[in-house]
Amino acid sequence: MDDDSYQRALNAQLNTTEYRHRLARKLCFGSHGELCGSDREGVEEQPGELGLVLNAVVLWNTTYLQPAAISWTAPVAGPGRDG
Repeated sequence: MDDDSYQRALNAQLNTTEYRHRLARKLCFGSHGELCGSDREGVEEQPGELGLVLNAVVLWNTTYLQPAAISWTAPVAGPGRDG
């Protein structure tokens, strides 16, 4: 594989991962994004719960926002327009 195309693919994956981490930091705003709790089991469950919320947000965005964004950028048909 070409080094340039490999570098682009690697950067795309890194960007995707960084966007997910950035979203997690925005969603986990309590305690300054740190896991805390008095019992070990509660702290161990927090990353799993955060992952569930992240997946729900990504699913919602994919299901509802992406089609809306596509419809906003679609050409509008009307009088005097070829669309």
